[in-house]
Amino acid sequence: MRALVQIALVLVVLAGGWRLSETLAARGGVGGQEVVAVEPPLVETTVPVAAPFVPVLRGTGEVRPRRMASVVPQVSGAVLWVSPRLVRGGLIREGEPLLRIDGADLELERRRLEAEVERARARVAEEEALASQARREQELLGVETPGPLALRVPQLAAATAAVQSAEAAVDRVLADLGRLELVAPFDGAVESLDVGLGQLVQRGNRLAELSSTDVAEIVVPLRDADLRHLPFSLGAGLEPANEIPCTVEVELAGQRATLEARVDRLEGSLDSRTRMARVVLQVEDPYGLSTERVIPLFNGSHVGARIPGLPIPGALVVPREALMPGDVLWVAAEEGRLQRLKVEVAWRDRESVVISGGLESGSRVLVSPLANPIPGMSVRLLPSSVEVR
Repeated sequence: MRALVQIALVLVVLAGGWRLSETLAARGGVGGQEVVAVEPPLVETTVPVAAPFVPVLRGTGEVRPRRMASVVPQVSGAVLWVSPRLVRGGLIREGEPLLRIDGADLELERRRLEAEVERARARVAEEEALASQARREQELLGVETPGPLALRVPQLAAATAAVQSAEAAVDRVLADLGRLELVAPFDGAVESLDVGLGQLVQRGNRLAELSSTDVAEIVVPLRDADLRHLPFSLGAGLEPANEIPCTVEVELAGQRATLEARVDRLEGSLDSRTRMARVVLQVEDPYGLSTERVIPLFNGSHVGARIPGLPIPGALVVPREALMPGDVLWVAAEEGRLQRLKVEVAWRDRESVVISGGLESGSRVLVSPLANPIPGMSVRLLPSSVEVR
């Protein structure tokens, strides 16, 4: 009997609780406060469409000349004349005279050696006459096979060799007389100078340093991972497989200019400190000697480079802020439910990210931040016509 009473009490309590909940629901609140349903967060999305994408590799490089040459005399003597354009920073043209060396001593040496040639030739004529006389004497003596020494063959050969040696010495002096004037080997700029008028210079001393002005080179460090976007034939050399036009930006005296350039080659070693690859660009006529330029491109300048890479076919481009750490994207699936995707990134820069795998074209990718996104979480999509600031 006692057990039946307890069961009845439990049923009464449950029935009362059910009735109370119905009453509260009918009133729309608890304690006079209205119950408000929590709406899903409002998010902004973007819908990437597959299309070719051309990545642009950016870097900073230093300008250097393509060629360097030292002005070195091949003769010794005093400097008689120096070009007024042979000054540090001066611009010179190919074949332009730079300086002249006094050749008075060489001229005296030439006259002395020419006299040696005449003396040697006279000695040959004398030996030929003696050899002819020796041959007749051997015939009168009835010697059928006289020896070379009896016929003065060695003496004649020595005299002939002396003539050749003296003529070679004259030729050497004549060549040195033609080297008294030093000329520019190419169009260039004077980087350093260590010679003056009246200075006594020695053969082999460096007098000046020239840098070419026809083409300038710019060494741009790039990550080795970025090289896959450039058409380098790494297995067949370090030159690009086809022409790669690019641009460089230079600033001087408060002015900016964009110059056309091209990728010339990849240097055959990595930077020892940064372990980055070095791509060499070339700019034609950097000083503007043949073409009009806003500002020249001086050696040692630091410039910014923009190198277009190989197109990435079927690329899906999304804003950079959409990519989460670990190369993760959140997409709004059917019925506004969040879905977490692990994607493959082919390219990334400051503004955008190129997805090459793990994302389908037409997916709604979240670009607005969520504090704690959870797979399956409901979200509301912001209409595309609404501008978000």
